[in-house]
Amino acid sequence: ALSEAACRAADFILERLRTPQGGLYRRYREGEAAISGFLEDYAFLVWGLIELYEATFQVRYLEEALRLNQVMIKFFGDDEKGGFYFSGRDNEALIAHPKELYDGATPSGNSVAALNLLRLARMTGKSDLEEKTERLVQAFSAVVAEAPMAFTQFLNFLDFYLGPGQEIILAGDPAWETSRAMAAAIQQKFHPNKILLFRAEDDTGEKLSALCPFVKEMKSIGRKATAYLCEGYS
Repeated sequence: ALSEAACRAADFILERLRTPQGGLYRRYREGEAAISGFLEDYAFLVWGLIELYEATFQVRYLEEALRLNQVMIKFFGDDEKGGFYFSGRDNEALIAHPKELYDGATPSGNSVAALNLLRLARMTGKSDLEEKTERLVQAFSAVVAEAPMAFTQFLNFLDFYLGPGQEIILAGDPAWETSRAMAAAIQQKFHPNKILLFRAEDDTGEKLSALCPFVKEMKSIGRKATAYLCEGYS
């Protein structure tokens, strides 16, 4: 029931808060969407979509996470020095053009975006996302080193970045009881430094393989739910 409610909320946001340019509006009130989104709006929604994919294995949420992540890079990314600006090319021009990193009551847009980049890079094997992750570390490492406790979400990202991390790929039919049990065994425990994919043996499996080519040959063995546990894709 909780995942169904989350799916409905995500679908509402993706339908009602999309700008003509494919970006995000910041607020919705009385049938009107307005105000172009800032970095945190993109970063937090991408984070939620990644989590929603790992909870439901609906490939459309991973597709949308990748799409919005690219829009975020285009609108907010600093191609020269790395990291992301608070306001982007689609926002009203501001006097200052800051890059926020401090993790207060809520994490900063850059800290969340950093973990998103890393997770999506590990999920898809895209080297360009890995490179942007590297540049983000270079951009902020000196600041974080001065006062690590001020950047707790960034430290979560850094722990995953330094590793070891794991890639867990489940293969089989989502309707099999063993598939559901295997997924539940993973989802019910806290594994922060992992990515989780489900390679279904139907059209959704082909869609996932198009996004994440390294899972293409990972299929169930003997018509039984199968788990592939990897580190560094090995």
